[in-house]
Amino acid sequence: MVGCVPVNMFAPSLYNGIIGSFGTQAEKDYLWYESVFNTTFDQQVMSAYATGTIGEAQGGAIGAVVGFELREDEIISTPDRIRDKGLFFGFAANGGAKGKQFVKEGFVEVAIPVLAGMKYAQELNIETSARYSEIETENYFTGGKQSSTGSTYSFKVGYRPINDLLIRGTIGTSYRAPNLREVALRAESAFSSVSDPCRVPTSYIGPEGYDPTKEQREDTLLENCRLAGVDPTTLGYDFEAGEPITTSSTEIKTAGATNLDAEESQSITYGFVYDLPNNHTIGASWYDITVDNAIIEPSAGFMVYDCYYEKPGYTSRYCDDIVRDASGEFDYINAFFVNRDEETARGIDINYRATTSIEIGDRLYDMGMDITANKMIERTLTSLDDDGSLDTERYEGEPGYPEWTAFIRNYVAWGDWNATWQISYKSRVDQDPDALDDWSDVYGTVNADGNAVSSDTCYGIANGDVDCRDVGFIKSFVTHNMSLYYRADTYSVGFGVRNVFDKEPPKVDGTEISSYSNVPIGYGYSLFGREYFLNISKAF
Repeated sequence: MVGCVPVNMFAPSLYNGIIGSFGTQAEKDYLWYESVFNTTFDQQVMSAYATGTIGEAQGGAIGAVVGFELREDEIISTPDRIRDKGLFFGFAANGGAKGKQFVKEGFVEVAIPVLAGMKYAQELNIETSARYSEIETENYFTGGKQSSTGSTYSFKVGYRPINDLLIRGTIGTSYRAPNLREVALRAESAFSSVSDPCRVPTSYIGPEGYDPTKEQREDTLLENCRLAGVDPTTLGYDFEAGEPITTSSTEIKTAGATNLDAEESQSITYGFVYDLPNNHTIGASWYDITVDNAIIEPSAGFMVYDCYYEKPGYTSRYCDDIVRDASGEFDYINAFFVNRDEETARGIDINYRATTSIEIGDRLYDMGMDITANKMIERTLTSLDDDGSLDTERYEGEPGYPEWTAFIRNYVAWGDWNATWQISYKSRVDQDPDALDDWSDVYGTVNADGNAVSSDTCYGIANGDVDCRDVGFIKSFVTHNMSLYYRADTYSVGFGVRNVFDKEPPKVDGTEISSYSNVPIGYGYSLFGREYFLNISKAF
């Protein structure tokens, strides 16, 4: 074949590090290519408002603003042939998005300085606002339209009993109609490899057929497979031929949707900021946010996992979108945009800042430390199943949702120079307790439910070793970054190092936590070790 380059799949470089690289540049050039999307976004806005004083309070003049806004957004997103046909490995076809959105909004805001300059009331301010929106979005491919209306409000209070202490609180709502992509994405049908957990593993087949003593799959999975109308002990295996049944890729259907509900949220925050002597400041904010009808674009793999692993009784909302053919194998999956029922986030943000200045010779150095930390108290998803029952899943302390995160920034500035040293921290996370493996060994044991379980890294107590289970946790992780910047009037130059000490990311078992080369992927851990960067900017 003209232009074909043989690829050495045994090149050591492919297996070095987390990602690896091809043995030669020619191999990479042959297998890798680029794809270009051309996207034009056009926006027209007309707005008007009136502002002024509408009265007096003890603390000063009461200000108000009232207005409206008309806005039309249009997106024309056109892919090249590679993305349009889905020619990249691991990427489905993507025909882009074409559509427009017309928004009409009216709003009013009022600020009231209730008290000022009084004993135990140096300042008391109230701000309130409201907004009403009408939004219509059109899909150019189908002509379908999505209409949404909604209103939001906000009420804020700021109180200073003394000059150094601010106590504040906010209660309010938000509203988001489906955006242009969620409505105007072109309908696509592509094929992808999707693992079917109901297919019996070949390793479970013995001389007499299926061997139940080798079964390691969860009871919830086996039950859901049977409720889906397939037998998890026979599906996918030809017992007469003594070999697995070959299957083709699964058809995945995606498209913009015109039947989505708007996202709505309610939030409550309250906290304080306290200025201490000698340029120290501490603060904390408690938050409680609930989002209803969150719009998501689930992947086929996520839908299969949620249907068969997560929800007992075949009750996941995604099960009806996973369609099987007459043989029981996957036929197609409708991976459309959907609304989730309710998401909740509660936690505490903690802040500390200290600044000082010292003079060395004839030069003044400004130094400081900023600490930002977050304590996650709750991160839940509540869904309504087909039977009308509420199901709540908790995620705090699990991969992607550490209970504690922190960021520390130390800096020193002199003249046009600024040097920083940053430290970031993520606390340990553990997999869902319901998915935790039983203690076992490499030879396998039978658990209390009668299922066979095994672990890969120990021989077991019975063989003079210890019992173990697959690594389903991610250890706490700390990284250090540093940078040095020079900022002049019209340009700046900066150099820095990320992950100064070249710390390796934590290792996990890929069967328990999403990973690549046993490194958790998608959770924000440093994957490439120490990295250097140089930034140059110029203002004209």
